[in-house]
Order: sequence, then structure tokens, then C-alpha cells
Amino acid sequence: MRYTRYHVYGLAVATDGTILAFSEGRLKPGDADPHDIILKRSKDMGRTWSATQILLKSKHGTCYANPTPVVDKKTGNIILFYANNHNNEYSDVYCMVSKDNGITWRNRKKVTSLFDSDSLKRPFHLPGPGHGLTLSNGVLMMQIWHRYSIKLPLEERRAGISVIYSKDHGKTWMAGGFVPTPISIGESRLVELPDGRVLIECRSNYRINGKIKRVIAYSRDYGVSWSQPTFNTIPPFTSVDAGLNILNKQNKNYLLYSRPLGPGRRNLAISISEDNGFSWPYTRLVHQGSAGYSDVAVLPDQSILVLYGGWSPVSVTAARFDLAWIKQ
Repeated sequence: MRYTRYHVYGLAVATDGTILAFSEGRLKPGDADPHDIILKRSKDMGRTWSATQILLKSKHGTCYANPTPVVDKKTGNIILFYANNHNNEYSDVYCMVSKDNGITWRNRKKVTSLFDSDSLKRPFHLPGPGHGLTLSNGVLMMQIWHRYSIKLPLEERRAGISVIYSKDHGKTWMAGGFVPTPISIGESRLVELPDGRVLIECRSNYRINGKIKRVIAYSRDYGVSWSQPTFNTIPPFTSVDAGLNILNKQNKNYLLYSRPLGPGRRNLAISISEDNGFSWPYTRLVHQGSAGYSDVAVLPDQSILVLYGGWSPVSVTAARFDLAWIKQ
């Protein structure tokens, strides 16, 4: 096997129903070690998958990180964002486009200059993880997190979140606003709520009574500005990235949230909220054992796909189920 670990997963559902599952293929396990960006595709709702396609191959130690797709629902184009991580000190962010549902990729361009407006001038930027967002008005959004060097103590890294957005189907991208919070926040997820607000949900290391709290904020202007953040109501869990998506079924909306229940990076579960994230009455264990990061997609038949990985043994799994299974 070429890879010692798979990590940081992203899902996209093309307009023709093809599922694209992205991951870092780590030649060595560390965050700044050499990584490829790899892809598998499924044309039968996740029952079978293509051979692994290496989209970006590490050469001379290159660390490609955080493959994060967004699907333009009008054009059908899939735009993949990723970073070139330079020893966890600084990074460059790129995107490239597929116009054939993930078979070929072209038009690579660097977008790092979009973060020049950061008042803190942080040098390290990563897209995602997971997937970006296409709003109901056609605007594309991608979440980005920023920080100083990992060599600094945790709070001195000043981790924060902003978004970039496109009004012209990804031809050009503009910088959105930063989530205004005095505490460090990192990896984040986006979802559009039924009332048109965008919800951003962020990883943090902030603790109350020893329990890590996650941060949420809202935007009504495609991420140009954000509300003052509050803490997520989801019960505390291991401080890792979490998957987020929304399912509309019979004119009712369900937030879908995947994360490891713990202890540590173990025991992946999915939860449902029927009130835009204020409460989470249903939780179902998806996988017992090693599991960390994950992503969630809603398929054309309204079934749910969760992509997640484990480290002991090294694995990537796609689990498909329906809403009724979670609510059992």
C-alpha cells in the first residue's frame, strides 16, 4: 500500500448523481509529511467505487492537504480547493475545476492572495475540511481557516475562520468576513438554513467545566459579515472536525451531524436536529472503534452517505443509510 494513513475527507455529489470521495493519501502519518490528494468515484450510490485516482502526487516531499470540493449546481462544475502545506509554517491555497463529474481536472489557480486582508497577517491557511456550499441564489462559498505557526503555544496561533465566495460560478473569488471571536477556532463546516441564513460550525479548544465547546455563527450576506458567535448545543465530544449537512424531506429540514463520540477518536455517530441545531434528539452509532474525521452527503434519493476513516487499522469507509435508520 502506498499510504500509511488516509485523513481529511471530502464528499461531493455531482449533478449527474456521481459521488466523489476525496482524501489526503499520507505517505507518512504527520500533518506536514508528504501527502497526495486522491479520489474515488461511485456511479451507483456508493455500492461500488472506482480505483483510486491520484489527483496531485507528492514530489520532493510536497504536502498537499485538505481537499475540499464545492459543486456548482447550475453549471455542474466541481471546484476542488486544497493547500500546499509548507512544514506547518505557511501555506498556499489553490483550486482546480472538473467539468466532467470528476474524470479530469484543469485550470489550477492560486487564491492565497485573497487572505491578504487578514488584519493579523496569518501565514497559514487551509480550506474546509469537508465540502463547500452552493447557496439557493447560486453563490458558491468555501470556508477557510487561518493561523500562525504550529510551533507556537496553542492560543498564540490565533486560529480563525473566514470564507471566500463567488458570484460568477467560480470564475473569480472574493474574500468574505472573519467570524468575530476572541477565542481560537479552527476547522469548520457550512450549511444554508431554510430561512436563508448560512450557519458556520467551528472546532475550538475552549473548555467549560473541562468540556470542549464548539462555536457557531450566522450570516445573511453570504459570509461578508457574521453574527457574534455562540456555543453549539451538541453535547461535547473529542476536539476534531465534524461533518455537517442538511436534508429536506417532505418539506421538513433535518440537520445531519457526524462526529466521534469518544473516548478519543472512536465510535463515530450521526445526530439529527429538526430545529436548525437547537436540539439533537436522535443519535445513532455508525461505527464502533477507531474513527476520527468524517463528511456527510445527501444523495439524490435522499439517502445519507457518511465518509470516515480509521487509523487502527488504516481504512476509509462509506456508510449509507436513510433518515428512518437514524431515528430508530
